[in-house]
Parts: sequence; structure tokens; C-alpha cells
Amino acid sequence: MLTPNTKKQSNNLFKLLAIVIGLVSTIFFFKIIFPNGAAVNDAEYKNNAPIDTGSTYLQSESLYREFTSNKVAFDMKHKDKVIEFEGQIMKITNDWGCANIKIRVSDNPFEDISCGNCPSNTDKWSDEVAQVTVGQVVRIKGYYSDFSSSESSMSFYKCHIIQ
Repeated sequence: MLTPNTKKQSNNLFKLLAIVIGLVSTIFFFKIIFPNGAAVNDAEYKNNAPIDTGSTYLQSESLYREFTSNKVAFDMKHKDKVIEFEGQIMKITNDWGCANIKIRVSDNPFEDISCGNCPSNTDKWSDEVAQVTVGQVVRIKGYYSDFSSSESSMSFYKCHIIQ
């Protein structure tokens, strides 16, 4: 049987738990929206292209092989850096109002390179994505996100189709 004092302590514990969950959710939300840890600067979208700080060019298959051979080393080398790569479009989606392209890297449908350009939930590249089709080989430039990448899927943000 709960006494009034233990009931009050129990309610306080639930309130504290709700606050902690809210804070963790907020932090997680901002890590997804701003994967490089900073707010997106719209000046970086001048001429609708990512700032190029000396991008690396790779074929999607070799990029993915380097990624899966040692994700820790790959993250250290490429985190938040511009990479340009070429590959075949496996899937085009429009998730939550944001265009997304998945590039094929193998016959396994769970292994892919995911590209988007939707800072602060404002799609910056749907006009580009509307011009391509599944199966087409494209060259894309974007920033690698170590935070959004999993063990089998690479993630890029501020992406643009180069050709």
C-alpha cells in the first residue's frame, strides 16, 4: 500500500524520468537534423551546391568497400568531408517531404549509399532528383555523415547530382 509520501516520491520520479527522456529525444533529434554538430548555414547553399573543400572522387563500390573494411578509420578520414562518387540509383524516395536517393553498392538490398539534402526539413534538391530515374548511373557530391551511417548503409548530406 502506497502512503501519501511514497506516492509523491513516485510521482516525482516519473516526472524526472519524463524530463530525462525529453532531453535525450531532443539531443537525438538535433543530431539527425544537424549531423555535423552545427546548425545548417544557408550561405553554404549558394548556387545550390555544397562548398567544395577539395572533394575526393571514388566509384560507389570502392567507397563502400573502404567504408565496410574499417568504419572507424573511414569515419576519422572522411567525417563531414565532401566526397564525390558515381553509382547506379537503386531507389528514389520522398521521406517526410525530403527527396532521397539510394545508390546500389552490391546485390544485397540492405547495403547502400543514402543521399539527401534536407537541412531543417527544407528540401534543397528535389528539382535535381526529379530529373533522374532508378537504374541510372549518376555522379553525386555530398558530405559524409558518420553519425547517420550504420554498419551497412552510408549516409551523405548536402548532396547534389553532378552529372
